[in-house]
Amino acid sequence: MNRRSNKKINWKRSLPAVLAVLLFGFSKITAMGANLTSAIISGDGDFVIWYRSSLIETWITDIYAAGQSDILDRITFVSYYDYNEFLTDLEEILSEPDDSLYPDLIFLEPDYAIGIMETGALLSAEDLGTTETDMSNMFPYTIENGTDAQGAIRTFYCVASPGALQVRADLAEEYLGTSNAAELHDRYFCDWKKMMAAARMVYMKSGGMVTLLPGYGELYGGTAMPGQDFSWVDKNGKPADAAQIGQMMRLSLGFEKYTLGAEKWTSDWMDAMDGDGIRTSAAIVYAGSPWFTGYVLTDSWLNNTVIVKGPVDFQWGGNGLAATVGCSDVSFAADIIRTLCCDVDAMTAMAADGDFVNNREALVAAGSLGYGKCAYLCNQSQDLFQVYRPLAEDMSGDYLTAYDTEIRDMYLYKLEQYIMQGGGMQESIDFGEEIRDALEEMISSR
Repeated sequence: MNRRSNKKINWKRSLPAVLAVLLFGFSKITAMGANLTSAIISGDGDFVIWYRSSLIETWITDIYAAGQSDILDRITFVSYYDYNEFLTDLEEILSEPDDSLYPDLIFLEPDYAIGIMETGALLSAEDLGTTETDMSNMFPYTIENGTDAQGAIRTFYCVASPGALQVRADLAEEYLGTSNAAELHDRYFCDWKKMMAAARMVYMKSGGMVTLLPGYGELYGGTAMPGQDFSWVDKNGKPADAAQIGQMMRLSLGFEKYTLGAEKWTSDWMDAMDGDGIRTSAAIVYAGSPWFTGYVLTDSWLNNTVIVKGPVDFQWGGNGLAATVGCSDVSFAADIIRTLCCDVDAMTAMAADGDFVNNREALVAAGSLGYGKCAYLCNQSQDLFQVYRPLAEDMSGDYLTAYDTEIRDMYLYKLEQYIMQGGGMQESIDFGEEIRDALEEMISSR
């Protein structure tokens, strides 16, 4: 397995927060005081759970502790919406184990979980008594995501999020000649060169009204690029080469020439989902994952979506649980983790709303109950779980590093500048050197 650098990481982000969440009320006095103004605190127990996704509170309330008020009375939930505020406050409170809101359990996503693991703030599977047998139904890549540089598993994923290309079948038939997933992958999406040729063909054939991608941002959905064929930091702690970074920039610019120039999550990006390609612009491919397929696609994709493997494997999110070294009740934390990350019956129930749980057996059981039924899919199994399972089985999770999120923010900012300036070989190399230098400084300071 490719081990990650065991360095302390600073999770604070330089980008400003976009949204804020109002404080509903405190049930406790905390040493952090006003620094927790973005937190929503509920409950008045001594066992504290921090999270950014309401899934965990729902699962504990409705599944783990269903009908057991005595268990719920033990718990205080500290919830966040904003990513930056969550990480900033989490970093601070993890250094204050005597704080009344110090977390016993944290609900995490892979990108920042890796950084937290490398600080020594989390208990291991051995500490919790969680065994290989307990984790036998997990997808291997999620175990790799949860493993630190020394080989200890410290984050346990209950939701997996394998990535794939969402292909609109009607437009694929018209412009690519097929809507068969295997054919689409082999002919157009098995490598970047074929994908670029397809982008140019669609653009030229439609006079620019239909594009393969809405914008270059689809190349960066989740960890789609660089993916496992390119790592910001290799297993020896060496940063990416400036030439590689420049090449990735030039490739992105090449795709951008044949897109609608739509930025992810904007109204133009959404409009392209519903375009007809004649009166309104349309895009054929969006990067996504099970949650994306089930909750983001628009009506134009109903019974009109094909899930296709892209040039590189990628993941987009997922959720895991980790217990802290200062956990007030390790056996309680371990029981929650084993239930919500390993127990087949509990995880089958967790999949009732279409969540792609990290448990093979539970996905099969949930599929038989109709929980994975997805009205968007066509030409494939209508069970979302079964369509994504092969992708989750084949994925690698050991290429993520503690530096990825921070350097990615910097890279995407530089890439936007590069594209706006019109590109150029030397310019890409110059930007590549700037990013490499920043990465080297980041590595040496930790």
